[in-house]
Amino acid sequence: MENVSILCDMNTSHLTNLEISSAVKQALKDRSWSVRACSDAFNATYSDEIKRNEIELMDKDLIQRVRNNKFQVVTNRVSNLCDFLEIDLKKTTPSIYSAFIKEFDAIERVVQRNPKLEQKIRALLSNVADVLALNGAK
Repeated sequence: MENVSILCDMNTSHLTNLEISSAVKQALKDRSWSVRACSDAFNATYSDEIKRNEIELMDKDLIQRVRNNKFQVVTNRVSNLCDFLEIDLKKTTPSIYSAFIKEFDAIERVVQRNPKLEQKIRALLSNVADVLALNGAK
């Protein structure tokens, strides 16, 4: 029998994979759950649906991949995880990432008008990335 998502339609996601990853990470943190605790809670909550093969068993490896943004496609399982964690994949409000995309587009336009700035802007963005990486490691 083909597994059918009864929780959420994966084709309606308006979030990027990075936004999904950040939301899952935050949801686990808010609940003080490990990936194992999350998979156990999911499987307990949907045990009847899992037994009827309506949804797939949730495993900690998938949750870990989603949490660390190591997934490529929003599958039914990812969609079900998001629904379980109350993450709205249909959310269309501008996110911080959308704001960054607009800013990078503006920077690109400046560089196109003045190519001599390209190396300086590259160095600046590299420094920003280093700062973000250092803060993320804490």
